[in-house]
Amino acid sequence: MRDMWPPFWEGRSVASGDFDRDGDLDLVIASTQAGMYLSMNTGDGQFAPVDLGEFTALRDMLIFNAVLVDIDNDGWLDLFLATYLTGNFIVPNTQGRFDFAAMRPVKNRDDAVMTMALSFADVDRDGDLDAALGNWAAGWYRRIPGERIPATA
Repeated sequence: MRDMWPPFWEGRSVASGDFDRDGDLDLVIASTQAGMYLSMNTGDGQFAPVDLGEFTALRDMLIFNAVLVDIDNDGWLDLFLATYLTGNFIVPNTQGRFDFAAMRPVKNRDDAVMTMALSFADVDRDGDLDAALGNWAAGWYRRIPGERIPATA
């Protein structure tokens, strides 16, 4: 039933990238049911789930966006996660394995509910990766979906 109300009727992200650097594209699927799914490409057209281990906090997060991006410029794709009401996080990749114990928050606006759009580039050309966060704003939907708005003269 939750998926019938904003922002849950919005989609969740799918990202692909070679996070273990074996030459095959792997997958990350954001989920508001299970946190996220990591799938490693086995090289034969199949994908194997990656065990998230004991990091149960991740399974409780309502993740809308999961992006693979090399945040620290070490050649390994890190995870950038955007959640509903919990904030944004970076999960570092240490030689092909995500270090969920080292997950750290990313500062956003105090009133941000969640980030729906993410973009990364070195905009100011200082050698550091910059992020643009497109935050979701509740406004137009404050009425009950399907409710008629009376015409005004």
